[in-house]
Amino acid sequence: MALNLKHQTKAQLRNRLRVEYRNSSGERLAKIAHLILTFIEDGTYTDAQIKTEFGKDDAKYVIFKERLTKLRASWLEIRDAKGD
Repeated sequence: MALNLKHQTKAQLRNRLRVEYRNSSGERLAKIAHLILTFIEDGTYTDAQIKTEFGKDDAKYVIFKERLTKLRASWLEIRDAKGD
């Protein structure tokens, strides 16, 4: 189900995600990567919209999306970790 926004447009959110992604590191960066991939998967954004927003050509976008996937996997692993 696509995202229904009240206080910003989808274009504004896409821009905000780009700015936050470029200015973040560590856990916050991984959380933003997770959000971006979730928005692509649920139909809020297409790959083409994200590719354009981040200024990537086809080859660079493949590398970028692989990085997003790795960041997400790391964040989900940490989020779901439990002590012994």
